[in-house]
Amino acid sequence: MKRKILAVAIVLIMSISIVACGSSKKGTDTGNTGETTSIPEGKLKATSDKIPETTETTDNTDNKEAASSESEQDENTLAGYYKVISMTTDGEDITAELEQLAAIGSGIFAVINPDGTGQINMMGEMTDFDWDEKYFHMHDDTVSDTDVPYTFADGKLTIAQESDEMIFVRMTDEEKQAYDNGDYDKTIDQLTDEMLDSSYLPDMSSAKHNDTGYYEIMAFQEDSKTYTADQLKKAGVAFDMMLCPDGKGYANFIGTYYDLSWDDGTIYVATDQGQEKMIYFKSDYDSKSIITINDSNMAMVFEYVKEADPTYEWTGVSGVLE
Repeated sequence: MKRKILAVAIVLIMSISIVACGSSKKGTDTGNTGETTSIPEGKLKATSDKIPETTETTDNTDNKEAASSESEQDENTLAGYYKVISMTTDGEDITAELEQLAAIGSGIFAVINPDGTGQINMMGEMTDFDWDEKYFHMHDDTVSDTDVPYTFADGKLTIAQESDEMIFVRMTDEEKQAYDNGDYDKTIDQLTDEMLDSSYLPDMSSAKHNDTGYYEIMAFQEDSKTYTADQLKKAGVAFDMMLCPDGKGYANFIGTYYDLSWDDGTIYVATDQGQEKMIYFKSDYDSKSIITINDSNMAMVFEYVKEADPTYEWTGVSGVLE
């Protein structure tokens, strides 16, 4: 139900993990403190506390501006605009999820300037960095500065940490223009809002509502294995739903709430991919009133517990954690 939102979250979390867990923290290599001669010219941002200001810096301004134009055309020069084309985490390839993000105006990008500065854009969240021949020196207000190793060969920029890896290539001229226009700056909150706003439910207020009530899970079956309510509870798994008299309600699946609309025998759930229709059957079992929802892979049996809240209103969410 929430595959697309989960894809967004997974990509964000894994990308942050790769970049945030660098090989060293700022200030750990104290042996080089104050040694400016080891820093390649034009490869690390010059600041008053790192590199003394000289007239040479001013004299090189025109050269740097010229190099900026040349570097974008030189495949052997790192400076330029980049997009992620491949990403793996814990050995799992999530490139397909990245392609989904690109289609809806987000993703993971890097802008690398020839003056030794740059910026990582992770789904609209910007992180500045300085760079040299081996490391991106990431600057984040929320965590300590981090040194992230990279390699660059054959026009591909690779950031790898243990079993995680991101591979970048240069953007096309058209993609650079779109990036500068802000077309790839959508944040996870903006994406989630757009997903949710596009998935709303039919008005079932005039339909038949004989099965109103608050229901809790009685049994869950998947791949021919059945779990009782007690087993689910011990595992910390909660399933419940409420069918209100006006045709509205909610479904709570493992701590994630979905608005729903319903009539007798049919439930429409608002998910991040649109309306999901589920057929259910009402019956009596062992003096209990139950609702059964099933498909080819799983079945859920809900037991009537109490009357539904007649004043419940949709919360306007589709698969958002409590």
